[in-house]
Amino acid sequence: MEMQALKLPKSTNGKCLLACAYKKDGIMTEDGTYNLEHGYKMAELCKNGEEKRLVNGKKLADICSKVNDAKVSDGKKGCERAALIFTCVISNAPKLGFKV
Repeated sequence: MEMQALKLPKSTNGKCLLACAYKKDGIMTEDGTYNLEHGYKMAELCKNGEEKRLVNGKKLADICSKVNDAKVSDGKKGCERAALIFTCVISNAPKLGFKV
């Protein structure tokens, strides 16, 4: 599966699977947008006692929250925005010291 290889799914079904998982986990809201508060909570959970990890986790959440400004054609369904979130995390997490 493409996601296991950290590659964005090409199919609409693959992107919608991401959206479904992200909504279930709280990464996305039911309205199909990135949930910044959840990003901050995840940063707190992943800090492992290191302030730098907390700061960088919040930076990643802030960077990826910009996907909410992108125009998407599927609205609340969230498949297109889920793909943007996936790409943002895969592209930016390593730059901030996180393994993906």
